[in-house]
Amino acid sequence: MKLLLAIIGIVIAHQILLFAPFTIFFTTPILNIKRSHEVSTHGLAKRLVIFSAGGVKESVFFKNLPNIKFLNKLINEGRALFGVGETFLPTHDTRANYIASTAGVYEDVLGMILKTNPVKIDTIFDRARKSFLFGSQNVIKLFDKNTDNIKTFPYIQKSKKYSNYELSSNWIFDRVKQFYTNYSFTQEESKIITFIHLESTDIVGHIFKPTSKEYLDMLIEIDKNISEVYKMIETIYPDHSTAYIFTSDHGISDFGKHDDNSIYERQVPFIAWGPGVQVYRRKQHIKQVDIAAYMSSLIGIGIPKNNLGIVPQNFLKSSPTYKYQASCGNLKQMVEQYLIKREEVFNHTFFFKEDTQFTQETLATLTKEVTRLAENRRYDTAASMCLGMIPRVKKALYYFHNYDRSFLTYCLSATFIIWVVMVHEFIGRYHCFNAIERRDFIPKPAFLICLAIALISDIYLGKSFTYSLYHLTPVYLLSLFNNIFSIPSYIKFFFKIPLTTAKTYLIEIFTSFISKIIPLTLFLCSFYDRRCLTLTLLALSLLPHLHHNKTYPYNIIWSVGCLILSIFPFFPLPSPQHYSKTILFITFVLGTLLFIYHSYNLSSSQKELKKCISYVLLCFPFILFLAYGIESTIFNSIILLTLPFFIVIFPFLSVLNLSDKLIISYTGLFLAYSILTISYELLFILVFIVILYCYVRLEHCIYLENEFLNLKLVSIPSSTDDAIFGRFSNQEYQRAYTAMSLLLVAFFSTDNITSFTICNVNITIPSFFKIFSSTTIYYLLLLKKIIPLFVVTLAICNTLARKAGALYRFSILIMLLSNLMAFFMFLQLKDEGTLVEIGVALSNYIISITLSLLVFVLLNIGNLLMLWDCPNIRIFFQLQDPSIENEKKNKESV
Repeated sequence: MKLLLAIIGIVIAHQILLFAPFTIFFTTPILNIKRSHEVSTHGLAKRLVIFSAGGVKESVFFKNLPNIKFLNKLINEGRALFGVGETFLPTHDTRANYIASTAGVYEDVLGMILKTNPVKIDTIFDRARKSFLFGSQNVIKLFDKNTDNIKTFPYIQKSKKYSNYELSSNWIFDRVKQFYTNYSFTQEESKIITFIHLESTDIVGHIFKPTSKEYLDMLIEIDKNISEVYKMIETIYPDHSTAYIFTSDHGISDFGKHDDNSIYERQVPFIAWGPGVQVYRRKQHIKQVDIAAYMSSLIGIGIPKNNLGIVPQNFLKSSPTYKYQASCGNLKQMVEQYLIKREEVFNHTFFFKEDTQFTQETLATLTKEVTRLAENRRYDTAASMCLGMIPRVKKALYYFHNYDRSFLTYCLSATFIIWVVMVHEFIGRYHCFNAIERRDFIPKPAFLICLAIALISDIYLGKSFTYSLYHLTPVYLLSLFNNIFSIPSYIKFFFKIPLTTAKTYLIEIFTSFISKIIPLTLFLCSFYDRRCLTLTLLALSLLPHLHHNKTYPYNIIWSVGCLILSIFPFFPLPSPQHYSKTILFITFVLGTLLFIYHSYNLSSSQKELKKCISYVLLCFPFILFLAYGIESTIFNSIILLTLPFFIVIFPFLSVLNLSDKLIISYTGLFLAYSILTISYELLFILVFIVILYCYVRLEHCIYLENEFLNLKLVSIPSSTDDAIFGRFSNQEYQRAYTAMSLLLVAFFSTDNITSFTICNVNITIPSFFKIFSSTTIYYLLLLKKIIPLFVVTLAICNTLARKAGALYRFSILIMLLSNLMAFFMFLQLKDEGTLVEIGVALSNYIISITLSLLVFVLLNIGNLLMLWDCPNIRIFFQLQDPSIENEKKNKESV
């Protein structure tokens, strides 16, 4: 019961810590604004046609411009504005980029993850009188709000296989031509937008890479269709009042990715032509977030309500009066957001603090001056003043948006510290106090008064539930700590320490603190630069020698293996470009020879381990076929069906013998991993498995070699308090730090967090990428990430299986270490910078806070696989004589 209460408390605390950053750092910038400010009743153009191709690399586009004949002709004849669009959010999710270019606002991270927002995002399509949207369903549905002015024509792919996506562009252009042929609006109608989204370039770029012939052919095909659509529209509407824009949502690297924040991924081509477009002979630059305001100004519609972009006046071919109208509308929309957010904070705060850089007086002075300049017809000066004030209004808006952030950050930091100290003391000093009773959960009067005052204040001010939860949690935890351990007793203890021993006591505390914080520092650095794992592995290589563990030759193999692994963090991230069939072949042969060598050195009684060699050798040609990229759906599906066999069934091919079961389990995981990779990762996992086996042997150094090889797996009950509670020993700390090091090596040595995207799944078998759906590929990538972690937890299970309560105590220590890392990761969270920087910081935090849960789950799964015996499986594969099992049953019956 006590253990159950502890688990419930741990789950609740981790839920609070896990979801807190989304409320503190990643609140939505989207406000519910009712009023819109229209630029002009008559725009520079009546109609706007937007061609948006996904994943177009700017350098490849302009390098091959002579082959892209229509757009090249417009540029050469001086009829088009051309240049580079600077995206701010290089991500695999096109949602963020399209919201930035059509709404002029960067959506919060939580909105991108959930792919929804509590407040509907206002875009140029909502401001237009009529909008017609063509393209892939995942993009078009972002703007479909079931309103009369927006009509959508989504392309719904019949198959989710990547090889079918290139068919979409032809369907979309055919539908656009059909639409303009059958449905026509009068030349007098204005403020009409046609949006054409083309996803095929993005998918072709991922599969064949942007330097391929297939990618260039797709650009040429799109250019040809743009030319046909342009000629058709100009024929139907000969008033020359249609403006056109060609751009992309994001760029793409040479490796077919767009999540590493490189310049190739941030830059996209931008071409505009038609009425209202100011043409330049040289390349220009425009920010993606400014495109929405620019397109609104071209056709005179209201700038999107949550727009944070600035109208690029120099790209508008218009009179000073019109430029003033566009700039003034831009500023008014920004001020509208500022006033709403300021009022919201003012009404929910006792001690309101104004932004010193932009006050109400500043706004009044600005309004007065702009009005005076407009009355004197100094429109250029008035427009410049409006645009100059927009950055100041934006900063003030950010100030009120993040008004409570500092306070909540301090509260959550206090929660982290109190939580870690309380759990550590609860486990270590549980026997020094009476058992926890129900009244211990009720705060003492002093804490109760503080909680009541804070809660009443929050209700009066209308604060959100999460706000109250985050700033009341540390107070409640402190009251709980006081009820259990008594804070005054701690203070008395420190004052009772004699001065003669205080110096020695403080030195011991400082030394212990330094010895524990240095490894944590290395762990934290590994999240940001995986090359730091080299230092961790070099330190691990010395462990057997520092502890005088002379279990030869495992101590030497461990050290050599750690030195070999220390090289991998310096290798480039795996990709098909770095793939070598030679490495794959050598790795698999070495693994097979290693398994054969170990099997033939076993006793004759361990027959099932020797017979497994045939199954290993049988798998070799299948792995080799995968390496050479056989694109057969049936063949690859059969290969995938072997994954459960290798991971789940393989461990049961052995009896309950520690060494045998560990080797067979590792063999199955090695075969499963070899299906999911084509890079040097396979060599890494082979060396990693070898040193983990050595780790288990070194932990059982008290046994002789023959004793270890015949060591049985035995489950020891661990439900008693004596087994779980008590001070953590130095050996337990060392084991936890070693395990944490190995877990990070498994996760980061050949990879980093940014690779967990659909752009990088082709670092697995390329034929899988072309045949299976994106959902299947994601599951395979997730499995590929988990297998190295599972390899580590299997080693830990075999180390701790024979010690009562050790798994629980180990899990708690890992939780404390991961929570400390999460605390430092929490302090590094931010909502500024590129999405890659924001995403990496958030991902590091989530990994740190959930690592203990993942390890706990994998430990229990590993423990189940190790201790569960299934003789029927061995009989089925002819690894055991049925008569042996019958004899056992007869003995049990007797």
